[in-house]
Amino acid sequence: MSSLQAESFASARNQRFELRRSRRTPDRIAVSRRVLHPHALLYGQTARMLGGDPGEDCLLIVDFGAETVGTVSWRIRTDGPLKLALYYGENLPEASRIAPFEDDWYALPEDRFEWPEAGEFTAQSKGRRAFRYATVRLVCGSCEIVEAHADHEHYPVQACGHFACSDQRLNEIWNLCAQTTIACMQQFYEDGVKRDGMLWVGDYRIQFLCAWYGFGDAALARKSLSMIAASQLEGGAVPAAAVLGGGHQHPKRIAYMPGMPGALDQWIIANYNADYLLAVNEYVLHTGDEQLLSLLWPSMCQCLNFLETGIQPEADVPSRYTIVTDTNKDMVGNWWSSAAALLFQVREACRLMAELADKRGDESTRQRGSALRDKLDRELRRSYFDSHVGLYRDHRLPKPSSFSLHANAFAFLSGHADARQGKQLIARAGELPNAIYPVLGFMEGYWLKALITAGMTEQALAEMKRYYGFMLDQGAMTCWELADPGAWPHYSHNKYAYSDCHGWSAAPQFLLPGYVIGVRPWTAGFKRTLIAPRLGSLEWAECNVPTPYGDLYASFEREGDALRYSLLIPPGVEAALARPADGSKDEIEEAFGTPLAEGWNEGRIPVMK
Repeated sequence: MSSLQAESFASARNQRFELRRSRRTPDRIAVSRRVLHPHALLYGQTARMLGGDPGEDCLLIVDFGAETVGTVSWRIRTDGPLKLALYYGENLPEASRIAPFEDDWYALPEDRFEWPEAGEFTAQSKGRRAFRYATVRLVCGSCEIVEAHADHEHYPVQACGHFACSDQRLNEIWNLCAQTTIACMQQFYEDGVKRDGMLWVGDYRIQFLCAWYGFGDAALARKSLSMIAASQLEGGAVPAAAVLGGGHQHPKRIAYMPGMPGALDQWIIANYNADYLLAVNEYVLHTGDEQLLSLLWPSMCQCLNFLETGIQPEADVPSRYTIVTDTNKDMVGNWWSSAAALLFQVREACRLMAELADKRGDESTRQRGSALRDKLDRELRRSYFDSHVGLYRDHRLPKPSSFSLHANAFAFLSGHADARQGKQLIARAGELPNAIYPVLGFMEGYWLKALITAGMTEQALAEMKRYYGFMLDQGAMTCWELADPGAWPHYSHNKYAYSDCHGWSAAPQFLLPGYVIGVRPWTAGFKRTLIAPRLGSLEWAECNVPTPYGDLYASFEREGDALRYSLLIPPGVEAALARPADGSKDEIEEAFGTPLAEGWNEGRIPVMK
């Protein structure tokens, strides 16, 4: 890396953004005990907390109506000594607890205040908090609450992306995801604003795609990728969290995870290393910022070194490092790992590295990427494919093993299985009784992507409404870290350590415009843009997608056995309207042979089922 390149890299990593701040007042009173005129607070008037005998709770819980990131301030008037405590919650049970909550890695903060004499004071959160509900509880004395407000902050986005369709439930889901994404955009992409407030590689990959389709962000993504690269360890491994690059706020700014970041700067999640390579390419595809690819190329080649040495395809356990897949079989304390899912993810990263190296004239890296890809393909077919079931197993033959949606989705998405075989895998896996299915939001996103890509839009939209509709039905305002509708009513989400605003769960924000309506980049920076709608039974759908050349508008409406389209193509974009039978690259390239005109386009195309 030249000195000029190093300076550019450091500049991106150290950039500070002026966050957008806004003041929020409570929407409603959620709970009040021993409070006189609690609802007066909503109208600019005073509520009085009466206090009481020891053992009698005197508390007030207000609902700000949305996930809020920042601080709460309570203006208090007292005529004598006073002690009180502030609590916070992303959900009401969390805000209602008054006993301390802490386990070996997570704690809910409480802020305590004491005033020895009469007067008017402000009790403000002692650090950044993430919450929808805020609680004030008297410990000793009585007081008046003169005013309460929250100061909310997030990265300054431009709301240029849009999606709407004939199914109102899907519109609600897209908005749910958009609210999640924007809350998690701070000085870098945070996985969750309550827990962990950190830059995790696997989370970032989903979050960037969501943020692009919602807000067209490049600057925050460039910074985040630079922070991830700056965290790289000797030997080429990229740690799971970009701690060394500055991607954490512990313990000075947030207090939910005592002892963090601890040893996270050395924790390696094997599949996140594949995510890093794929995320850089996705960033370039959407933004057109090939300069960053050049700056990060040495880091990417080092990461490939790690995959070559850190992954053993022939071994029963293909990596000694952590693998994060997830399972519905054990909700707590066990992420569960699918060896096949890991190997498919690494396979996709190796294929990508070979393709990029070929374009860059890096023959050594091309050969290395191709060799590991081919080795993985051979081992996966030989040791993981169960010909009796017609699916890939999670672990090597002949030992007993499970079948998961994860492994078979990645078999297709990685390019290991071609379009025809991929459709068969996705269909069979979805119908298999007792198949392991995702509960973590990021893996749910990959399963949905596989369904749509396989042409199973109806199944994908039904699954989207099942998973995210469950959250909406429980009153969610943002996407939870995980959910298991299949376990209802025995499944309870009210675990204090869970995150109710988690960026990796917002995949519909990019899947609906990018894969259902089908507007996505085919070459870097949307220079060539594919429009390949797969609407299923939707009567109509429209989207606005940001590109470096300007916004691209796409609208499709069903008319009998055809779709009527209206498209606005920005100048400089070569767009193709493709209805490939199997999604093959050859058929898509053929569609680019008759590109759409810049500007306004209208017409009809046959419906693809």
